[in-house]
Amino acid sequence: MSNYTSIKGFLEVQITNLTNAMNPDKVLRQAVVTLVPEMKNRIQQDGKKSDGGKITSPSTDRFGAYSAGYGKKRSKNGRQVNHIDLTFKNDMMRDLKPGPTGPMSYGVGFLSNEQRKIAGYNEENFGVIFEPTEQELKQSLVTINKAIQKELSR
Repeated sequence: MSNYTSIKGFLEVQITNLTNAMNPDKVLRQAVVTLVPEMKNRIQQDGKKSDGGKITSPSTDRFGAYSAGYGKKRSKNGRQVNHIDLTFKNDMMRDLKPGPTGPMSYGVGFLSNEQRKIAGYNEENFGVIFEPTEQELKQSLVTINKAIQKELSR
């Protein structure tokens, strides 16, 4: 805790703290940086969409959770087939990153057009996957609140 020698000194520190608390690089960035691994875990480890439902193949002829042809290809290449995880070469998931979307905002998206197209294809076939879940958004809000409190308490 700082000892202030004047009200002016105290106010200068508080204005700096408030300015930092409104800085997206200090507050929002951390929220999306922690959001991306949560989203990837949900998709790859749990095989779940944004609404919490399982990612399921529209195919009725299946090999594991996948269509028969693709499931056999995955199995032959040493990939799991128990649930759909959208990972074959891992390029798409590696390309899913947090980043600035404007001067005062951050978001999550794909860096390359190629991986963005693949993600779009996956969502056309399986439903919404790459939007945060309600729980992921709540956790991001917790992260934002902690970052704001940290900046305001300096």
